[in-house]
Amino acid sequence: MASSRVWPTALLTAIVAAGLTWALMREDPEKDASAGHAGSAPGRPLKTGPEVKGTKPRSAADLKLDPRDNVVSAPAELRKAMVVQEGVRVINELKAANPATFDAAAKRWIETPRVKELIKEWQALEAGWKDATEEAREARLPDAKAMWDEAMTLLRAEVARPAPEPVVTR
Repeated sequence: MASSRVWPTALLTAIVAAGLTWALMREDPEKDASAGHAGSAPGRPLKTGPEVKGTKPRSAADLKLDPRDNVVSAPAELRKAMVVQEGVRVINELKAANPATFDAAAKRWIETPRVKELIKEWQALEAGWKDATEEAREARLPDAKAMWDEAMTLLRAEVARPAPEPVVTR
């Protein structure tokens, strides 16, 4: 006798739970009606898309940058760190893609005269960075990026180049 009463109670509980879940998950009906969503308001025609009466081309002038996503407005210190981080990412990618030849290529790369010059330029930039004003840092950022870009281009070329044949002496 008790089991015959459990089924209706369980069924009623499941229906109430499903109804509450549906009600909580559903968007505001007034918002649905104004947006033209299906089933939003009985008797109202559905809107299938934006109206095309007087469409104008979109303009970039109406776009707004979010300061959190706008890297250009970040302080020079952060942007310099991003330049370095990009260089480290390239190095790690090259190392992962060429594990057998990377170390030898990196040793050859670091010994090239131009890379040695770039390292000296970077050390000079680093030495003056701490005491520089924000304006001076801003002025040096393009140089920092150019140095890293050139160094990474040279490293890519060195990794792609076949290793020199070992010299055999008898």
